[in-house]
Amino acid sequence: MRFFLVLLAVIATNVSYSETLTIATTEFTPPFVMPGNKPHQFYGFSIDIMSEVCKRIGAACQYNPVDFKNIFAKVISGQADLGLGNIGITKERDKFVAFSLPYLSSQLQFITLANSPITSLEKLRGKTVGTEEGTI
Repeated sequence: MRFFLVLLAVIATNVSYSETLTIATTEFTPPFVMPGNKPHQFYGFSIDIMSEVCKRIGAACQYNPVDFKNIFAKVISGQADLGLGNIGITKERDKFVAFSLPYLSSQLQFITLANSPITSLEKLRGKTVGTEEGTI
């Protein structure tokens, strides 16, 4: 399965443009999104891209930190114009949101202790795997 770092775009039928774009984003996914020293201040690769988009369309970016699991809810409810984060494109998600073109493919990896008997994906069957809530 391929995963992408993408920009989640609004698909509401009555999208209205404003001078400020409200962007729901994860708070800490280095090197893509990292908090600055002030509230709603972020930096990183994804922030740089979004800031350039805002600059080119003449809008201000207002970044609002949310847990990953809440990015979709904020966009769908209209509380955010866009969502930004390490968001995988799936058929299910594609039914209710529009995605930008992916700009980075991920090399998803699993980690375990060096002396673990888990040495392949097949050996993960039946095991407990930790992940961030809301991610694929």
